Amino acid sequence: MKKFKNILCRKLRNHFTEIYFFEDFGFNSDKNAMKMSIALTGLWWLGFSQYSFYHLPKGNREINIPKNIIWNGFKELRSVYEVIRSSKRFTRFLLAFFIFSFIFLLLC
Repeated sequence: MKKFKNILCRKLRNHFTEIYFFEDFGFNSDKNAMKMSIALTGLWWLGFSQYSFYHLPKGNREINIPKNIIWNGFKELRSVYEVIRSSKRFTRFLLAFFIFSFIFLLLC
């Protein structure tokens, strides 16, 4: 996991450097550097996803999907939202988790 974190942090730093110093990389504007950065990120994730596509099971085609599956998802989201709002401790945990995650990505 630590190796993956190091690769991800290095990738983020490379993209930020490419966008900030776009002239050094041969781009005319920061918009072109951003477009290239997004395209390279997409290719990077496409490459890493091939491992998962190869090793995950193919699935079961015999299962019938109910017609109200989307509405069931919204009902489930509503019940989760009610649980989150009813527990002050859980709300604080989620807030702290998101702030920590944002700071971690910012400093990475």
